[in-house]
Amino acid sequence: ALHIQIWGNEKDMPYKEGDFLLLDKLSVEEQSLPSLQTGAPVKKAVESVRKAVSALFVHTAPDIDGKLTDAAWAKSITANDFLDYKSGKPALIQTSVRLLAGPKNLYLGITCQDPQPKQVKASYNGTGSSDVWKDDAAEIFFGPVAGDRQLSQFVVGAGGGRWMGNGNASVAGRYDKWQTAVLRNESGWQAEVKIPYELIGYSAPP
Repeated sequence: ALHIQIWGNEKDMPYKEGDFLLLDKLSVEEQSLPSLQTGAPVKKAVESVRKAVSALFVHTAPDIDGKLTDAAWAKSITANDFLDYKSGKPALIQTSVRLLAGPKNLYLGITCQDPQPKQVKASYNGTGSSDVWKDDAAEIFFGPVAGDRQLSQFVVGAGGGRWMGNGNASVAGRYDKWQTAVLRNESGWQAEVKIPYELIGYSAPP
């Protein structure tokens, strides 16, 4: 089966559900995982593709100021060694993410390195506009929980801009539910993000 997904701002997309779209010069390349050869342990194959990080549960929420200096962040586990989603190779520019879980919210501490930190694009600080992608940005995805959406997507720009969507379109009117703060640093930029569980389909910590 071939699944194709097109992303874009709904204001700029001329297509609606049910429309036909002609794709020209489309190439499909089949790839197999070396570790899934006959006789290879399935567990080892899965571990070679997917990594999991546990969020430290905290009762005291960190201050959302972009500094990542709260004591809880020092105790959290850091996720790094991200891969390029197209090639599967290690990302040329490294990003690290720290996770904290509270009674009602999930917290992410994101550090984005840049080989030319003075050239980080950070001009947009609004909400709900595709202008957030004109800046350097970090995107956060969560899978569906109750079948009410395709996914949950949160975008944070280096200028403080934000966008959120459900996989098909922007979700308006809910930007007051989540919070972020960004800071530039000597190696790039960083963001502190607070996302309530209710925005990703949970009523309590999963």
